[in-house]
Amino acid sequence: MKKALLITPPTELWVREDRCQGPIERNLFAVIRPPLRLAQAAAILENAGYQCRINDYPAEKKSWIDFENDLKLFDPDCLFISTVFKTRSFDFEACRIAKAHNKNMLTVMKGAPQGDDLNALQECADLDIFITREMDASLLDIAAQKDLDKIKGITYRNNGHIVINPKSPFNKDLDSLPFLARHLLKNNLYARPDTGEPMTV
Repeated sequence: MKKALLITPPTELWVREDRCQGPIERNLFAVIRPPLRLAQAAAILENAGYQCRINDYPAEKKSWIDFENDLKLFDPDCLFISTVFKTRSFDFEACRIAKAHNKNMLTVMKGAPQGDDLNALQECADLDIFITREMDASLLDIAAQKDLDKIKGITYRNNGHIVINPKSPFNKDLDSLPFLARHLLKNNLYARPDTGEPMTV
């Protein structure tokens, strides 16, 4: 069984959602949100037969050393990173460390800003694939090891060249998507500021 490690790299606390990005201040009104993009990706990969783990290093107050140890212990075949522009240099560092551990590990990134995928691959030689739009079909095809040139909605590296594939269509059948892999989230990390209860279970 192939393994996938899905992470928020060890950076400052940030909201990493497409439409809402920004630093999180630890005060009464600050909320550390669960990484739902990672949970969505994990659900897709689990359906494709992968063993998945989600690690939210900032929420868990863990370091790059912890990340390196997790790579050694879990030894994933694929690293999936949720990114935002302001943290991207650190997110690239996760790709570099992953490739140093296993040069054949597939490194995949999804996030914002959309349309900056070419720059991402130009800046980070250790990033293999940037998913440019909805990831349900794209990630499923990646997991199935289909030819990358046939997968819509990705930008990828091919023999030293960066290739931008056509955009993927929006999925209008939302009922076809798997439920988020909330069982992989450490729900106690994501508490409501008013009650202290977990936001998701």
